[in-house]
Amino acid sequence: MNRKKNSAFLRLRSFQSNIMTPRRKWLSPTSMHLVLLLCCLRFAALWAEVASASTPVPVGAEAFPRSLESYNDTDLGGIRAILKNRVQQEPFNLFATLIFFLAIVHTFMAARFMAVSHKWEHAHAEKIKAGQADRDSVHPGAKRLSEF
Repeated sequence: MNRKKNSAFLRLRSFQSNIMTPRRKWLSPTSMHLVLLLCCLRFAALWAEVASASTPVPVGAEAFPRSLESYNDTDLGGIRAILKNRVQQEPFNLFATLIFFLAIVHTFMAARFMAVSHKWEHAHAEKIKAGQADRDSVHPGAKRLSEF
């Protein structure tokens, strides 16, 4: 009889501890800021689209983006010469090319970023076990890198 009371008490205690423990937030503050930023950018893009549709386009205005033929670089040999010519004519092309290049690098490096993040998390967990770090602390680099 005493065993049944103890097991029922332990089950109740376990149930209470599950209810009482705070749940993790759905999104970290950094992720929430990113979602908010993306929503604002999307709203701004929609608003700019509506605003540009309401204003008439002046006669003789250049089209954006420029056509590839307008760069007059078909006679240049090699991608480096073509990119250099296009950046000289339109400096924004350098920024766009860098973003594109970084996106490709990120695609191939994402798994490596996660592996390093997990390694740092495990090392920090060992520090917590050894008493070298606060129990509720999180390795800041691992958290940022896992979100990257």
